[in-house]
Amino acid sequence: MKPARGLLLVKRVDTEETLPNGKVVLPESVRESLAAYQAEVIAVGEPTWCETPDCDRLHDEAANRLWHHTPAGLVPGAWVVVAPRRYVAAEDGTEQFFARIEDVLAILTL
Repeated sequence: MKPARGLLLVKRVDTEETLPNGKVVLPESVRESLAAYQAEVIAVGEPTWCETPDCDRLHDEAANRLWHHTPAGLVPGAWVVVAPRRYVAAEDGTEQFFARIEDVLAILTL
């Protein structure tokens, strides 16, 4: 499934039961709150075009239109933090969701 312009297809990330040292066990409620807004990118839609050249977002100029810049690290497999309550269910029977590219607050790296 390919997302529409300006959208990401993501799935929520499951947090491990223990922290990296294995000494702290996290209860289910804590794990859910830690991973509530974390997601793994499955697919990235095409960038959106900008009708307002004076907006604050970064632009790439192509074909005489201003395209909103898609961050370089926003690729399939990347982990991201999405703004609260911005997921929309994909409605295909999977645990996948859509989120707008501009609702990505951070790209998590190791």
